[in-house]
Amino acid sequence: MFYVRRKIIIIFLTAAMLLLLVSCSRPPELSEIYDEVVSVIEASYEINEIYFGHGLPTSDIDSGLSGYSRVREDAKYRSIDQIKAATEQVYCKDYREGLYEVAFKGVSNFTEGVYGVVKARLIEHQGYLFQDSNAKALINAKRVYDFSTMKIVKPSNAKHINISIDSRLEGSEEILNITLSFVFENGRWLLNSPTY
Repeated sequence: MFYVRRKIIIIFLTAAMLLLLVSCSRPPELSEIYDEVVSVIEASYEINEIYFGHGLPTSDIDSGLSGYSRVREDAKYRSIDQIKAATEQVYCKDYREGLYEVAFKGVSNFTEGVYGVVKARLIEHQGYLFQDSNAKALINAKRVYDFSTMKIVKPSNAKHINISIDSRLEGSEEILNITLSFVFENGRWLLNSPTY
């Protein structure tokens, strides 16, 4: 009986260790993902401008919607679906959901002692895209990355990596080392943290 119990415990512990090894598999080498990571970071600049910067170019045409300006016909993105499609090439699902909530629905906070409402930054009305006329740019300078300083740092595994990288704001010489988080999703490495 003792021998059977011992064998069951050994089998159980071996299975648990194998599970642990599979779930904590090694991250890829930076050289394997370097081009993809750089491409995603560079694509994030345009996406960040839509959500956190000055947004899309708007026209002076009276929109008929109080507080909103119509996005110009020559803008690269003229619908929420187009913006979402571009966002999906840069940010992972969990991060995108937060962006979409604020940008396309708006949010309210009625926590005790703290009240606030942020209206949707972008809406569609009668086939046109409109942008909040009163939205303030939250980022005013582009963050420039020194890709030669990239390193994969812990914790990282085959599905989630953290990359340490030196950066500075455009116009500034102050170097700041930051960590960017990436998730392997749908066969691609996508950002799970802001790059601004």
